[in-house]
Amino acid sequence: MASTSPLERIQEEVRRKRRELRSKQREQGGDRFQRCLATLHLWSVRRALAVRQLCSNAQMPTLLPGVIATGCLSLATLVSVDLLTGDRWFAVSVMAMVVITGSLATWWLFGSSRSALEQTATALGSRLSHLANLDRQIDELKTRDSLLSAQLNQERQSQRAKLQRLLSQPWRQLRGYEFEHFLAEVLTELGHPVNQVGQSGDQGVDLLTVIEGRRVAIQAKGYESSVGNDAVQQAFAGMAFHNCQRCVVITNSRFTASAVALAGRVGCVLVHEHNFDQFVLGELPLA
Repeated sequence: MASTSPLERIQEEVRRKRRELRSKQREQGGDRFQRCLATLHLWSVRRALAVRQLCSNAQMPTLLPGVIATGCLSLATLVSVDLLTGDRWFAVSVMAMVVITGSLATWWLFGSSRSALEQTATALGSRLSHLANLDRQIDELKTRDSLLSAQLNQERQSQRAKLQRLLSQPWRQLRGYEFEHFLAEVLTELGHPVNQVGQSGDQGVDLLTVIEGRRVAIQAKGYESSVGNDAVQQAFAGMAFHNCQRCVVITNSRFTASAVALAGRVGCVLVHEHNFDQFVLGELPLA
C-alpha cells in the first residue's frame, strides 16, 4: 500500500531539502575562518608574484622589496607604540616581533620559487572557487526551501478544506459499506494508503492502512446504537490475522463501558461520535 498523497510527497521533499541545506551550512560554517585566511593568503601570493615580476624587469634582488617593507613597517611600529605607551622597551619588543614576522614572510613570499607560488595561488583559487560555489548552492537550497514551504502551506490549506467538507457530510447517518467508504476517503485524504477488505473472511477488519510506518487494522461500525466489546475483540483478532501493529474501531455512535474497558487493556484505539471530528481532521493519533 504505497502512499500517493501530494501533501506527503511535498513534506518528504521539504525534509530532504532541509537536511541537504543543513549539511551545506555546516560545511560552509566550518570554512568561514579558512575562507578569510585563504583570501588573505591568495592576496599575499599574488602581490608577491607581481613584485617578483617587477624586480625581474628592473633587474633588482627579489628579496629587496620585502626587506624595505619590513624595515619601514618596523620603524613605523616602533614610533607608534612608543608614542602610545611611552614605554621604549615595550616598543622595541613589539618592533622585534614585527621584524621577525616580516623576515619570515619575506623569505616565504620572495624566497620561494615562482612555480611554488603559482601552484599555491592555483590551489587557493580552487578552494575559494569551491566555497563560492557552495554559497550559490546554499542560496539555491534556501530559495527551493521557501518555495516548497509555501507549496506545503497551500497544500495543507487545501487538505484542511477537503476534510472540512467531508466532516460537513451527514456521517452520523452512514451505515455499512457507505460508512466504510467514507472512512477510506478520509484516510486517503490524510495521506494514508487504504485497502478495503471488508468481506466474508476478513476476520473483523474492514480497512487496512499504514500510519507512521505501522500497519493498522480498522473495523468500521456505522451504528445507531452503542457498540459493544465484541467489536474490540474482532479488531484485536483481525490485527493479528492481518499482521498489523495497531487496531482501531471507528463508529459514528458510541461504545459501551465494557468495550472502553477492553480497548484500554488491549491497546485498541476507539473513535466515536465525540472525537470523530478530531479523527477526520487528522488530530487524533491512531498509530
